[in-house]
Amino acid sequence: MFSNAYHKLERAKEHIADLQSRFTAFQQTNAYTVSLDYDPNTGLAIINTKVSGDAPMTMAMVIGDCIHNLETALDHATWEIIGLDGGTQDRWTKFPTGKNKVDYDASCNGIKTPRQDTKDFFVNLGAYEGGPGWRLYSLHELDITDKHMIIVPVISTVTIGSISIKSPSFGSATIDGATLKPGVDGKFSLGDLGAHARLKIDEEKKPTLDIRFGEVGGLVHRPVFGVMADYVEAVEGCLRDFSEFVKNRK
Repeated sequence: MFSNAYHKLERAKEHIADLQSRFTAFQQTNAYTVSLDYDPNTGLAIINTKVSGDAPMTMAMVIGDCIHNLETALDHATWEIIGLDGGTQDRWTKFPTGKNKVDYDASCNGIKTPRQDTKDFFVNLGAYEGGPGWRLYSLHELDITDKHMIIVPVISTVTIGSISIKSPSFGSATIDGATLKPGVDGKFSLGDLGAHARLKIDEEKKPTLDIRFGEVGGLVHRPVFGVMADYVEAVEGCLRDFSEFVKNRK
């Protein structure tokens, strides 16, 4: 039951594995540079990661394929359950989502099936913004975005191997394995090092990189792999709900 949906889910997982492999291979190249700058306006040491080549665009294609397969898994499950009901399967058959509960409930109740319990099943999934199935709604919105624009990830530095600092504020120091976190603007920084600080990165010790979403709705600056893992978990859980519902209903 729902084998087509699970095939789509497995294909999405393969895309994530492919993305991880591509990203790992990229980190082993010299196709990027990491530099440290001091921002006199904010007092922060900013870490800049510059990428050469088309690696971000190539990864974007894989991310888009993964998103679409996850979304399609839900559509296939919806198609199958309506068929089991003896309902109408047509070109408009898809997994329902909604901007809010009112719109979402209306979409669920508009599904072309004679069984009210199936409509109620979808209502309880709550795939709308702020609902219990908000991740499924977010996935749908991201799939729509990918249909109109390429979701190019941002490659950033999250751990610096070694940095030497000279500052009138506290003299000289060396920081090994500094872990960085993005601010609200998405920039990675070491913090306020004081005026006239001088920074130097040890280029022999490679930094740790990460890929994050850029200007994409509510996913701005969020790690790609973490978000995709959340979507996989949400879709897997939803497909289990489909199976349990059909198995236990009268």
